[in-house]
Amino acid sequence: DWDYKVSAVLWAYRTTYKRLNKATPFQLVFGAKLVFPVEFMLPSLHIAFTGGLDDAQALEERIDELIKLDE
Repeated sequence: DWDYKVSAVLWAYRTTYKRLNKATPFQLVFGAKLVFPVEFMLPSLHIAFTGGLDDAQALEERIDELIKLDE
Protein backbone atom coordinates (compact mmCIF):
# COMPACT_ATOMS: atom_id res chain seq x y z
CA ASP A 1 0.00 0.00 0.00
CA TRP A 2 2.91 2.36 0.63
CA ASP A 3 4.02 2.24 -3.02
CA TYR A 4 0.80 4.01 -4.06
CA LYS A 5 1.18 6.64 -1.35
CA VAL A 6 4.83 7.46 -2.12
CA SER A 7 4.07 8.87 -5.56
CA ALA A 8 1.25 11.00 -4.16
CA VAL A 9 3.45 12.35 -1.39
CA LEU A 10 6.29 13.16 -3.79
CA TRP A 11 3.85 14.85 -6.17
CA ALA A 12 2.47 16.94 -3.29
CA TYR A 13 5.96 17.96 -2.20
CA ARG A 14 7.04 18.95 -5.73
CA THR A 15 3.92 21.01 -6.40
CA THR A 16 3.42 22.72 -3.02
CA TYR A 17 4.39 26.37 -2.86
CA LYS A 18 7.13 27.17 -0.38
CA ARG A 19 6.56 30.16 1.90
CA LEU A 20 9.91 31.92 1.61
CA ASN A 21 10.26 32.10 -2.15
CA LYS A 22 6.61 31.69 -3.28
CA ALA A 23 7.60 29.02 -5.79
CA THR A 24 7.52 25.27 -6.17
CA PRO A 25 10.76 23.29 -6.42
CA PHE A 26 9.89 22.63 -10.08
CA GLN A 27 9.66 26.38 -10.77
CA LEU A 28 12.99 27.00 -9.07
CA VAL A 29 14.77 24.37 -11.16
CA PHE A 30 13.13 24.84 -14.56
CA GLY A 31 11.84 28.42 -14.35
CA ALA A 32 8.33 27.49 -15.45
CA LYS A 33 5.10 26.28 -13.92
CA LEU A 34 4.38 22.58 -13.94
CA VAL A 35 1.69 21.35 -16.34
CA PHE A 36 -0.19 18.44 -14.83
CA PRO A 37 -1.10 15.47 -17.02
CA VAL A 38 -4.87 15.05 -17.11
CA GLU A 39 -4.87 11.32 -17.53
CA PHE A 40 -2.41 8.52 -18.07
CA MET A 41 -2.99 6.56 -21.25
CA LEU A 42 -0.97 3.46 -20.36
CA PRO A 43 -0.98 2.12 -16.82
CA SER A 44 2.28 0.74 -15.51
CA LEU A 45 3.05 -2.95 -15.48
CA HIS A 46 3.04 -2.81 -11.68
CA ILE A 47 -0.64 -1.89 -11.77
CA ALA A 48 -1.32 -4.72 -14.22
CA PHE A 49 0.46 -7.26 -12.03
CA THR A 50 -1.30 -6.15 -8.86
CA GLY A 51 -4.58 -6.33 -10.76
CA GLY A 52 -4.26 -10.11 -10.89
CA LEU A 53 -2.95 -10.52 -14.44
CA ASP A 54 -0.26 -13.02 -15.22
CA ASP A 55 2.65 -12.20 -17.53
CA ALA A 56 0.99 -13.41 -20.73
CA GLN A 57 -2.28 -11.55 -20.10
CA ALA A 58 -0.45 -8.35 -19.19
CA LEU A 59 1.64 -8.60 -22.36
CA GLU A 60 -1.42 -9.19 -24.54
CA GLU A 61 -3.24 -6.22 -23.02
CA ARG A 62 -0.20 -3.98 -23.45
CA ILE A 63 0.15 -4.97 -27.12
CA ASP A 64 -3.57 -4.37 -27.71
CA GLU A 65 -3.29 -0.91 -26.14
CA LEU A 66 -0.28 -0.06 -28.29
CA ILE A 67 -2.08 -1.21 -31.44
CA LYS A 68 -5.07 0.98 -30.53
CA LEU A 69 -2.75 3.96 -30.05
CA ASP A 70 -1.24 3.44 -33.51
CA GLU A 71 -4.66 3.50 -35.19
